[in-house]
Amino acid sequence: MIGVFVAVVGPSGAGKDTVMGIARSLLASEPRVHFVRRVITRPADTNEDHEPVTADEFASRVACGSVALHWRAHGLSYGLPSPALQRIDCGHVVIANVSRSILADVARRFRRRLVVEVTANEALRAARLAGRARASDGRLADRMARDVDFDRGSSILIDNSGDAAVAGARLEGLILSQLVAASAAD
Repeated sequence: MIGVFVAVVGPSGAGKDTVMGIARSLLASEPRVHFVRRVITRPADTNEDHEPVTADEFASRVACGSVALHWRAHGLSYGLPSPALQRIDCGHVVIANVSRSILADVARRFRRRLVVEVTANEALRAARLAGRARASDGRLADRMARDVDFDRGSSILIDNSGDAAVAGARLEGLILSQLVAASAAD
């Protein structure tokens, strides 16, 4: 029984966490759908639900295998806890906000996967990033200029420039289709 890994990617300020939060609430009663809480070397803040750790703690978790996928971006380390990803082996759908830079690792690791790219227009992204005013994010211009090239041929695009509820419902639909596919493969 093999589940599906749904990699949610996109530029800073696209609203990935917002879209995922809406989909999470719409799918709250579905026991085979799991949204991963990332481990990040950033202090806790109200803009993002993550597990804050020190750089030393992060390195220790990677070394012992308790962080399965990890990457660096914007001067921070990000990772996904191994136990969350193991649910895929039980036929579940696991969704995580990941960097576009690790999609090759995702492709090697997960036989069944879906890449969803959340995007928004540049002016809206800049306003969202400025509104966060998070010192650990670095310079706004650097975040806006960061572009990671990846094969968009197999990804599904969700434009979050309008009503976030619409984008969240679209993600919900994509996740439900993956759940149906995982069930059919059982």
